[in-house]
Amino acid sequence: KFVARWMLWQALLLLSMAFDGGAALALDGQRVVVTGGGRGIGKALALLCAEEGAQVAILARTQLELESVLEEARTRGVPTPLRMRTADVTDEASVDAAVASLVDEMGGIDILLNNAGGSCTKGPLHEQSAADFRALLDLNVVSVLVVSSSVMRHAMVRQGRGVIINISSKAGKVGLAGMGPYVASKFAVEGLTATLAAEGRPLGIRVNSISPGMVDTRSFPKAAGRAGVRTAESIRDGLLYLLRDDDKVTQAAGGAFAHADGGVTGAYLHVDEFDEAVAAGRPEAALKSIDERPFECSA
Repeated sequence: KFVARWMLWQALLLLSMAFDGGAALALDGQRVVVTGGGRGIGKALALLCAEEGAQVAILARTQLELESVLEEARTRGVPTPLRMRTADVTDEASVDAAVASLVDEMGGIDILLNNAGGSCTKGPLHEQSAADFRALLDLNVVSVLVVSSSVMRHAMVRQGRGVIINISSKAGKVGLAGMGPYVASKFAVEGLTATLAAEGRPLGIRVNSISPGMVDTRSFPKAAGRAGVRTAESIRDGLLYLLRDDDKVTQAAGGAFAHADGGVTGAYLHVDEFDEAVAAGRPEAALKSIDERPFECSA
């Protein structure tokens, strides 16, 4: 365990030097909300953000999930307390109540990680029921709209700044036989991301998406141990890169992306491609414009 921690620290040190001339990657004092933070990718990201110094609030479906996160936080010695809320991320009233209370408690929200989502029963589209299709769209798409809108209204628009990262999938870029509802939902997430980026830009709000690839979680339980399958923790570096708001990122990305509040917006990042780009010394090469049209940089 010590060796693994040491290797992770060394990797982060090298990565930070490549990006920043040696400055540490951290989220000190940032107020972060993570949806679907009770398990899987969301749980891992919530704990990692807290370990980077952020004030983290988690939205999850059940109290049991929240308690498991608290237990792991204690085991890992997470230095900052975690805030917990149970909420149905597809329900506006439930989300508004949770977000309003968090804004009162934390004084605002700087970062939203829209992670809540699920997969579908495999099979051809003509054998899928409309009810199951709608349920997945609610969980994977409507939740992004509901939570993003609430956080923007209650916090980010008033602050004049903020960052929203939507956890997406490569399925949002290509058709996959047997996974029609999931593919459709992730294409929709990319459309929402691009639209929120366009609308958020003049408000100082950046909106991007990240695709973690195949991750070992309860949604894909058979993924564990397969070649190319990641742990939830392994998407950390790509996420931190998207969250950055310094000139080095925007200058490296150049004119292919819109800029807002010092960082890129309307960008899509696939973690596998990011790792390859980092190894080549050009992390910005992994960034893709979501709508595949070049933007002009703001003044």
